[in-house]
Amino acid sequence: MLRNYQEDMRGRIVRAWRTHRSVMVQMPTGTGKTHLLAAIIKAEGEAGGVWIVAHRRELVEQIRGMLVRYGVGRAPEVRVMSVQWLSRHWGDLEESPQLIVVDEAHHALAETYREIWRRFPEARKLGVTATPCRLDGRGFTDLFDVLLLADGIADFIREGWLSAFDYMAVREDSEDQRLVDSLVRRGADGDFLVKEMDAVLNRRPGIERLCEAVTRYADGKKGIVYAVSISHARHIAEYYNNKGISAVAIDCRTPARLRRQLVEDFRQGRIRVLVNVDVFSEGFDCPDVEFIQLARPTLSLSKYLQQVGRGLRKAEGKDGCLLMDHVGLFRRFGLPTACRDWKSAFRGRAMQGGRRLEDGKRGTGREPMETVLDRACLSECLRLGAAGVDLDGGVLVLTDGHGKLSYVDPKNHARYAERPEVVRMGEVDLLRVGDTYYSRTRQSRSFWQGLHRYEFLWERFYLRICDHSALLPSGGRGGATHACYCILAADDEEVYTWGGRLSDGSVVVMDAAGNIYSAEAGRAKAWEGRGDFEAAYARLSAEAAMRAAERRRVHGPDAGKGGEVAAEVCPGVRPFRAGTKWGLRAGGRVVVPPVYRSIRQPVGRYCAFEARPAQWGIIALDGRVVVEARYMHVEISPGGTAWLTLVPGNTRAVELHRGRA
Repeated sequence: MLRNYQEDMRGRIVRAWRTHRSVMVQMPTGTGKTHLLAAIIKAEGEAGGVWIVAHRRELVEQIRGMLVRYGVGRAPEVRVMSVQWLSRHWGDLEESPQLIVVDEAHHALAETYREIWRRFPEARKLGVTATPCRLDGRGFTDLFDVLLLADGIADFIREGWLSAFDYMAVREDSEDQRLVDSLVRRGADGDFLVKEMDAVLNRRPGIERLCEAVTRYADGKKGIVYAVSISHARHIAEYYNNKGISAVAIDCRTPARLRRQLVEDFRQGRIRVLVNVDVFSEGFDCPDVEFIQLARPTLSLSKYLQQVGRGLRKAEGKDGCLLMDHVGLFRRFGLPTACRDWKSAFRGRAMQGGRRLEDGKRGTGREPMETVLDRACLSECLRLGAAGVDLDGGVLVLTDGHGKLSYVDPKNHARYAERPEVVRMGEVDLLRVGDTYYSRTRQSRSFWQGLHRYEFLWERFYLRICDHSALLPSGGRGGATHACYCILAADDEEVYTWGGRLSDGSVVVMDAAGNIYSAEAGRAKAWEGRGDFEAAYARLSAEAAMRAAERRRVHGPDAGKGGEVAAEVCPGVRPFRAGTKWGLRAGGRVVVPPVYRSIRQPVGRYCAFEARPAQWGIIALDGRVVVEARYMHVEISPGGTAWLTLVPGNTRAVELHRGRA
């Protein structure tokens, strides 16, 4: 029996044939177009001959098997053939079909298909595809009169007909993405040249990263890998087997009988991974596939959606599929759940929507891949009624059934009515909507309207946010009257209350529950106690001073000039505020008068100061200006090296002990 949406599509096809001779149908991969075809062929075959034409021999065999299962495979009035065979045997066919079905109709662009249309103008035509678009941008109106659209992938997942998925991808600044971006040559089909892809990607380090991802993220799961060439597929399978992952490579040269046996072994679980070269992009049906690994770059939206679609079929006991994108295809085509303007593609016009803008460069991070969209977030977006879900500029774009847009942060599922802008400060991302900033921590927090960029002070591993209009919450460091918060770069849990920076470069923060943590570059935060902040800060300061003294003992009093960490810090020198200006004092003595817009905590013998909005420089603790205030951002290391950022992307390092910069 047909599902409700299949029965609805069959009725739409029959009604379309009343006014149009040739109809194209779009249905996402995995939604059962073979069931629909079988029902139509069985009904039409009783009234006259039916020809089913496919572009590959493998598809012909699969279609024949499907028709046998539905009881129409041996009917004399039903023929299944490849378009290549048909072009060589026109004279051998005496009958005229009443219906011509073109499977995977997005390939129907050769002159042979036009010849079918010319020879049998009275026959009804039905083309079925998941992706009615061509790589060259040409439309289908030369063959088909009308396009009938099914619901989108997001709708089928929400209704339970397709499987939810987690989407992971290599980072934008990764070696794998850099190699893909270096590809420039095109083949005869308009896609990347296989020879160049093989030369660039068929290398041991890349294959090792593929295997590492399967081991780390898909351990024990069965899946399909898409490779760039026969050699690449065989090298991947060989390496996986050497690492204890049962894998086989299948390509166009694999004998048909052996291929059927290997596929059956995969279905039965005797083989865990199928590595293939364009063999299982279309027509392959194995619903319990648990992961898809994309290792083949492509310029074809059809190929991308056909490949990921192999993992979206539902199966008993399957709670989802992991899509691992090692070549950054989602950056070119958007997520599988994006809304796509198939009607424009059908007419040969540029598609509107369904494409994701490039993000800014991201930090390397510790993990080799990043989660672009997880199942929990996808489910939440679908619960909100999204008909399409895509990623644009680091934010999920939700499109409802009326074309209205809303936005969701994939990191914490916070929803926005206006499009947020991702703002990167150091290694921390914020979202900005109008003049309000929002954290991307697990519990999203907004920062006050009208806060300027110069009130966000970023270092390599944290972002400090100052609000000069609010009082510091109790329990924070004394001496300052403004509220100050901190977001740690490697911690998406929450926004912390800022405590202070210690002499070794580490920082002290406190969460909303009163838990106190220390953190430093390259190390996760460490719990230091709860409640008594002043006591914890004093202890941590003493420990930092002891480490500094030990470095002085080992490296001598001039440690820092040779690249070691300078430990000599004036612990009594701290910033103070008088009115709207800031200076430095040691105890009750003013070291630097309050003449600056802002001053940061001292680092070694120096500290950063802001003379004018977003104009930063560096002074020594005696007030001597070492770096003139003209930089957008400055960062000082305990070793006496400063990084000066004039504009984003233009940063230089100076050694402060060498004198004025």
